[in-house]
Amino acid sequence: MPLKVPAIRFKQKKVVMYLTVLPVNELGICSIDRWDPQRNDRFKGYQRGLIRSKINKISKYLEREDGILPVAGMLNVREKGKVKFDCSKNNSTLGLLTIDDYTRLYVVDMQHRIEGIKLAHSKGYLKEFSVPVLITEGLNNVKEAAQFYIINTQAKKMGVDLTRRLLIEHDEIKDLTDVKPWELKAVQISIYLNKQIKNNNPWYKKIKEPESDGSKSHIATEKSFVPSLKWLLNSPGIKNKSAKQIASFLSMMWEGLRFNMPEAFDTPKSYLIQKTPGFMAFHRLAPIIYRKTKGKYNSVRKFEKYFKVFATDHEFNANFWYRGNLKGAKKYGTGQSAYTNLAMDLAEKLGIKNG
Repeated sequence: MPLKVPAIRFKQKKVVMYLTVLPVNELGICSIDRWDPQRNDRFKGYQRGLIRSKINKISKYLEREDGILPVAGMLNVREKGKVKFDCSKNNSTLGLLTIDDYTRLYVVDMQHRIEGIKLAHSKGYLKEFSVPVLITEGLNNVKEAAQFYIINTQAKKMGVDLTRRLLIEHDEIKDLTDVKPWELKAVQISIYLNKQIKNNNPWYKKIKEPESDGSKSHIATEKSFVPSLKWLLNSPGIKNKSAKQIASFLSMMWEGLRFNMPEAFDTPKSYLIQKTPGFMAFHRLAPIIYRKTKGKYNSVRKFEKYFKVFATDHEFNANFWYRGNLKGAKKYGTGQSAYTNLAMDLAEKLGIKNG
């Protein structure tokens, strides 16, 4: 049986919206597009998994006599034609909203509130509770995710790194002002390295994406890898290059390092070169290496020769990066100053200390 509720209809740009309330016993029609890395389609969802403690907290609050949730959440009907609006004779914005049977109302913002309300209702509370909602019509999954991102960065603090990354991947975040140009490109580069450049690339399937399940092949996280590219992407002559061009350069650079220190890449978890100290240090040197190799070292073979010193030098060979070597990379410690000092010593060994 279709759901019929009083509503106010309005439009922003080309998006039709309805302000209404849903009875608590009708919340079962709401669906959550939750992130699932196993999904076969290109867009794998954008909502994080539910946090049980938040749901319990909301439910407990609503069990109080004065517990209310007056702020409207946002839902979206992706398919057009699934909702009908019959306006009153005297006012075209006021009327009756009819939602067809088996229509999915995707939860853009309020998933924990809905689950908290449903939990309180199941305990015998909120028997006549109405939930204020704003329903949009016709947004696709990516546009829906964009609204989630805007709501949770402008209105309140939430973990949005997963959604930010998905929107960058789907090229839907370029107009959002809080994303720095270098950061946008850095995420795109990490995606190229991790998922698209298969040959001569030590980073293929090695970078753990936000909210994805960890695997034995992961040796770095996207969250730590992305900031390491800031120096490279803000460098003159490089910042205007495409993400694909820079990713190609980095894959060759790292392949040159792997050729000269294969032990450190064969069992990467036993070494630090593909952990934070290694990629932080080498990405600090990347702008200099890029300028020195541009047009001259444009193949993997050339990079193999460029880094030959690391195969022959007794101090900075693969053993230098071994996790158990207290006199190697590990002695520098962690933190930005430590990675800078490490980069300076590597630069001196390569003969590029002064750029």
